[in-house]
Amino acid sequence: MKGLGLAGAGAGALGAAVLAENNLPHEFKDVDDLLSAGKALEGDHANKVNNEPWWVTTRDHEDPTCNIDWSLIKRYSGWNNQGAYFLPEDYLSPTYTGRRHTIVDAFREIKLQGKKYRDSAWIKSGIDWMKENIDPDYDPGELGYGDRREDALIYAATNGSHNCWENPLYGRYKGSRPYLSMRTMNGINGLHEFGHADIKTTNYPKWEGTPEENLLIMRTAARYFGASSVGAIKITDNVKKIFYTKAQPFSLGPWYTITNFAEYIEYPVPVDNYAIPIVFEDVPADQGHYSYKRFGGDDKIVVPNALENIFTYTIMLPEKRFKYAHSVPMDPCSCIAYPLFSEAEARIQQFIAGLGYNSMGGGVEAWGPGSAFGNLSGLGEQSRVSSIIEPRYGSNTKGSLRMLTDLPLAPTKPIDAGIREFCKTCGICAEHCPTQAISHEGPRYDSPYWDCVSGYEGWHLDYHKCINCTICEAVCPFFTMSNNSWVHNLVKSTVATT
Repeated sequence: MKGLGLAGAGAGALGAAVLAENNLPHEFKDVDDLLSAGKALEGDHANKVNNEPWWVTTRDHEDPTCNIDWSLIKRYSGWNNQGAYFLPEDYLSPTYTGRRHTIVDAFREIKLQGKKYRDSAWIKSGIDWMKENIDPDYDPGELGYGDRREDALIYAATNGSHNCWENPLYGRYKGSRPYLSMRTMNGINGLHEFGHADIKTTNYPKWEGTPEENLLIMRTAARYFGASSVGAIKITDNVKKIFYTKAQPFSLGPWYTITNFAEYIEYPVPVDNYAIPIVFEDVPADQGHYSYKRFGGDDKIVVPNALENIFTYTIMLPEKRFKYAHSVPMDPCSCIAYPLFSEAEARIQQFIAGLGYNSMGGGVEAWGPGSAFGNLSGLGEQSRVSSIIEPRYGSNTKGSLRMLTDLPLAPTKPIDAGIREFCKTCGICAEHCPTQAISHEGPRYDSPYWDCVSGYEGWHLDYHKCINCTICEAVCPFFTMSNNSWVHNLVKSTVATT
């Protein structure tokens, strides 16, 4: 077990819950136990790795239900997903007439105009929605999330999160130094999640399994560490097109730290304010790196071509709390996923190293758009919100996390569960969106926004309006709770086959 990287890692309550739901044991005697636990559920490893219902079918590789014209797909720098340019350079200019960014403008109000957090346009829009739709007497509390209990819950849930506005009373990153120190270890995002795990079994033969066996082992181990659905894809020439051209530390673009966030964010470690290229090179699998010249590096993120596979997975959210959220935006049930990402990814990466292989982690925002990786690997289908919806867990997951590795994995195929077709005529999420960031129109190949990629027939979210409230996910008809009725499953199977 020590050689597999499982000993001492432990499993959280969420991981145990996922194991229980999928009839997987909490303890394993050896690697054969891991493998047999997976085989007990599936016959077709690559296509049914998530034990999907009978009405879920598969499509050809690189051919998801949101039709892709690969000749139109081009690599781009991303938006705030660790991309090179978060906002236009003239955004603060009085002559700027382009799209405004709700969250950025809110922090300008907070920091530059001295407004209280709950009085900013961002938070106020959520408060107004709660009063109009949930409770006219809704108490937004000090931060705009609810009463003191809600404040306490979101403070705790966001501790260690690297992708939401954590601990707003104290400033982002300032309130969670233990997690921050893990994320910045050796200049990477987590417990070695963007670099390589530092355990190597060089004195013992690495695990030699078939790609199908490896996929099942990874599925079982990932769920042990808290994941829900899993998948895998090959890094082909087409898949390389969905990688960002540039990235940088943490989840922040240079616009944040250079401009109005310069005084708001307090870093206990040095952070460079510019993005560096992501390049694929013919170097050994253990030579991938992420380095800056200031620290003696070469100002680039090197991905070895030897890392031929991407392991993908999602994490399920606390379902009942999510469904009955009491604070908008950023309910704790959504925010708690982000520190879980760091923990799960670190352990998965250590596990791969324990098997004798290499990996480069990415977290929720690295490498490229999460929905693209999740869609291509069959975790779910692209939805009107632009994120994926899974046939088993619906909108009740976060992630589409991705890890590059040289561990041989059987690729999983894109799925067709009728979700995208249902989204075409549903539109409940768009109706309930407080800021109307979700499109009411049908899918289209060309993106109307500079910060979204074109080339696939889908929906494009207006991220500049999004306030991270998660209302769209909670009201989605595909939102699945573990004790849902048979009628709900009947409806989903009907949607998929009609």
